[in-house]
Amino acid sequence: MFDFFRNLFTKPVDAKREFNIPAQARQEVVRANRASLDLVSDWIDETAFSQSCFQYGVPDFIKTEINKPIGEGLTYTDLMLHISRTHFPGLNYLEIGVSVGKNFFQMLNAHQNASFTGFDIEEINPVLEKRLILHSKN
Repeated sequence: MFDFFRNLFTKPVDAKREFNIPAQARQEVVRANRASLDLVSDWIDETAFSQSCFQYGVPDFIKTEINKPIGEGLTYTDLMLHISRTHFPGLNYLEIGVSVGKNFFQMLNAHQNASFTGFDIEEINPVLEKRLILHSKN
């Protein structure tokens, strides 16, 4: 009976603690994500920020840093991009807690044929909203 319940939902995943990203693939995701970030010079809309409930999840000590270049080191968004491109050709992406939208924007720009949904307690950051085209509310 226990095996029935164990197998009722998802099958086990052969997960690894470490994996290798080939140098060329690593350079490509870093290049793609940095190019996306370069499209936006200022992620903070001061009016929206001051009227928001939780300042888009950006503490004051980070607010001054949010527009600075992040360099060429790997970020979690770079890893997400590599994994999604490698293993999920028909990506359905859900981000809970979009904040100002930097991560969401990078993933959105890197995938041509994907479905994206973002959810946050705040209204959409006007900086991000200006760069999006609504195709469907469904």
